[in-house]
Amino acid sequence: MQQANLFLSNSLEWLKANSIKSIFLSLFTLLGLVTTAQCTYQVELQDTYGDGWNGGRIDIKVGTVTTNYTLNSGFDSTINLLVNTGDSIVLNYLGGSTWNGEVSFELFDPSGNSVYFSG
Repeated sequence: MQQANLFLSNSLEWLKANSIKSIFLSLFTLLGLVTTAQCTYQVELQDTYGDGWNGGRIDIKVGTVTTNYTLNSGFDSTINLLVNTGDSIVLNYLGGSTWNGEVSFELFDPSGNSVYFSG
């Protein structure tokens, strides 16, 4: 369990250091966090300035299907993700400008608990 936590922690630090806001949530299965049958996870897209993501986008892969999203304007938007047992969730942020520091996203499990925050 310590090795899984250390691996996840080191991976997150590498991603932050390289300005890539990505997380491969399938790693969480190492920690015993497995999705339940046909549940809804949520991803909240956030922009602290309120002008949207300025060309940035997030690719969200659930199981084998990838869809891209952006925040065109405003401070936030919520995306509902239908997830089935065994599906992995992959979030991959692709920056659009020098204003990437305004951008964040957060993943919530079906109970409303924060699973990941890119902040």
